[in-house]
Amino acid sequence: MDIERGEFVTFLGPSGSGKTTTLTMIAGFEDVTSGQILLDGRDLSNLRPWKRNIGMVFQNYALFPHLTVADNVAFPLRMRGWPKPERRQRVGEMLDLVGLHMFAERYPRELSGGQQQRVALARGLVFSPDVVLLDEPLGALDKNLREQMQIEIKRIHREVGITTIYVTHDQTEAMTMSDRIAVFSNGRVEQIAAPLDIYHTPATRHVAGFVGETNLMLGRVTEKEGCLQVAELGLIKVPPHRNRHEAVTEYDVIVRPEHMKVVRGSEACDLNTFEMTVETVINYGDRLTLVGSKGGLPIRVRLNSLDNLPLEGEVLVFGWCPKDTHLIPRQPAGDRSQDRSPLRTVAGALY
Repeated sequence: MDIERGEFVTFLGPSGSGKTTTLTMIAGFEDVTSGQILLDGRDLSNLRPWKRNIGMVFQNYALFPHLTVADNVAFPLRMRGWPKPERRQRVGEMLDLVGLHMFAERYPRELSGGQQQRVALARGLVFSPDVVLLDEPLGALDKNLREQMQIEIKRIHREVGITTIYVTHDQTEAMTMSDRIAVFSNGRVEQIAAPLDIYHTPATRHVAGFVGETNLMLGRVTEKEGCLQVAELGLIKVPPHRNRHEAVTEYDVIVRPEHMKVVRGSEACDLNTFEMTVETVINYGDRLTLVGSKGGLPIRVRLNSLDNLPLEGEVLVFGWCPKDTHLIPRQPAGDRSQDRSPLRTVAGALY
């Protein structure tokens, strides 16, 4: 993968998918068995971590408990031999950036979790690294503070412009903060793209299922042009020429829950429709999710309007517009030409 100078790229995936291993290889804490890690054309693969000019922010903060906030932030500068007056000025600038100047003389134990994370972020940025790496830095924070810190990290990235690689399994974090997202699965990068492209046009079944909620069906090619046969729903209309291939006879059909709606009256003629019993109604306050099944196929429908609330046990007609259907070609049996070998290293460049 190639990461451009100043980009904010998130490695997203479930536990054990390889995202943190990849991050620690970039940092130099994990040996590279093959391939290269290039930073502005320079091969980092055999360099010790302290020679890479890369900042690291850990999930558990990793602050020195016996040092004040100012001394924690100053530590990388002291190790690099910065003169004391320049250290003091630079630390002041970083504490202003993260909003902690008034806490300079406090110790980590006297700070909240969010404040400690800001100190760790300031320490990772203070020496102007070429790249800063963040390994699930918000995992220990509560929901409200986590959302606040997402905004803060994005603001700081915008102000300093340092290339940032962020690791998380939280889809909301990835969608909120990233210029691009790399979705990992079982040691492979399934897709790397802008957040909205990942969401609306997932490249694989795994990406579709992992990023956001989705309704996933198996569609088979029929003789009727522009239609696929879904066993549970019958014939459905699909967009012309979208991911359609002559050699492919089966597709994963993706429809996001927010693209489905309750169909009333004459709307049905332009939509793919089906009848379903509402089994569960989940109320989020500003929206509803209806859960049911059709022929054993689980289906979720998200409604933003809270008017005429459906009831559990109610039988309704649902539908979606054909243009909101995304197709992922299924590989023909025996065709392994698109198989990818497991990701063992980062092969590419960080600029």
